[in-house]
Amino acid sequence: HFVTVNEVRDFVGGALLLQDEVKRENERYGLFTPVLLAFWTTSDFSRPAYDYCRQCGLWNLTGLSLAQLAIRLKVEIKP
Repeated sequence: HFVTVNEVRDFVGGALLLQDEVKRENERYGLFTPVLLAFWTTSDFSRPAYDYCRQCGLWNLTGLSLAQLAIRLKVEIKP
């Protein structure tokens, strides 16, 4: 299963709503509080979904990228 552009759009929309909710409930967060969005999957992204992530500046990682990151970070995998 490839992640579709609609799934990424749903994620971004939900994340923006959650960000707004957190900012309204917590006075420490304001207009210029940085926000980083990341969409990680153990599979892969369709080309339109990948392009949308790049267009939005959304950090996206695939299964292969996650495995490479785990190796670099020396994450111990237990059976």
